[in-house]
Amino acid sequence: LNFPPNRLGIIPDNLPRPKWAQYLRNEADFYWCFSHREGFPNSLGEGMASGVIPLMNHFYGAELIHPEKFICESPIEILEKTIEIGAMDKKERLQLRKEARAHIEQYDRYKTAVEIRKLCERIYRTSSGVDV
Repeated sequence: LNFPPNRLGIIPDNLPRPKWAQYLRNEADFYWCFSHREGFPNSLGEGMASGVIPLMNHFYGAELIHPEKFICESPIEILEKTIEIGAMDKKERLQLRKEARAHIEQYDRYKTAVEIRKLCERIYRTSSGVDV
C-alpha cells in the first residue's frame, strides 16, 4: 500500500485506556473495524471522538448509527477506501476527521444514560397502569 515508514501500526493486544486515548490522538489516522457483530463498538467511538477516520464492515444496524461514507461491505472495500482517503489532500482528510468527531459527539454517554432511564421509567409507568 506504500505507507510511509513508521505509519502503519498494528496493535495486536488491548492497550490500557490512557495509552489507547494517547495513541489515537497522536498516532492514528484510520481505525479499521472488521467486526460483523458489533452493536456499538466502543473502541470505534473512541477513535472517532479522537478525530480518527473510521472505516468499518457493515455490521447489522451500522447504517442507523454511522454515516454511510464510513461503512464498507467487505475488508477489501476498507482497504480501497483507505487508499482513496489517503490520496486526498490534507484539508479533505482533516474535514473527514472533523465530521467523524462531530458525528460521534451526539452519543454522549451521560445524555444517553438519561434517555435510557426516561425510557425505562415510561415503560414501567405504562406497564403498571400509571398514565404517561
